[in-house]
Amino acid sequence: MQSTAANSAPAFPEPAEWLNTARPLPLEELKGKAVLLDFWTYCCINCMHIIPDLKRLEAKYPDELVVIDWQLIGAASGLYDLAYFMGQNLLTEMRREREGELVRLYRDTLTEHGVEALSFERCWEGYRSGLLAATLIPVNGLSTFDGMAELARQAEGAERATIEATMEAGVALTATMLERNVAAILDTGAAELLPP
Repeated sequence: MQSTAANSAPAFPEPAEWLNTARPLPLEELKGKAVLLDFWTYCCINCMHIIPDLKRLEAKYPDELVVIDWQLIGAASGLYDLAYFMGQNLLTEMRREREGELVRLYRDTLTEHGVEALSFERCWEGYRSGLLAATLIPVNGLSTFDGMAELARQAEGAERATIEATMEAGVALTATMLERNVAAILDTGAAELLPP
């Protein structure tokens, strides 16, 4: 990011995907407006609690306020977070029963807040793509337990028992997350999105 003057804000990094506009917003177009960078993740309860405040501010300042959802990890849309939440945290049967409805609700909520360029089809494809990417979370998680196993071997007594119990619970949780995520990939046909 570069700044052209000491008092100006840095430009938004490129490339960035913009959903509520036909093109990226240059800083010059934001002059005179209050810009709220919302560091938001779909599966974060604190982020969910801020929604009523955002709605109130949007209603009170419809022309003066610009809200920008800034993704914290990687370059992905909020659909990645939705895929992570639904694909790994919901019971598989619950996800299967409500998946389409929840993805549609997510898309409709974005539309209510002015996101115009997100069709349900694009949303569904982004969700499926997010399921593929979210697989890295449990795969990487499982690989960290190798290092913990070495740590447990070096520990003694109660410390060793604590590390081993933590590892056992962590491996079980991470394996469940992976199993649920793979089921979601298979159920939605997300593997079709992978290159040949």
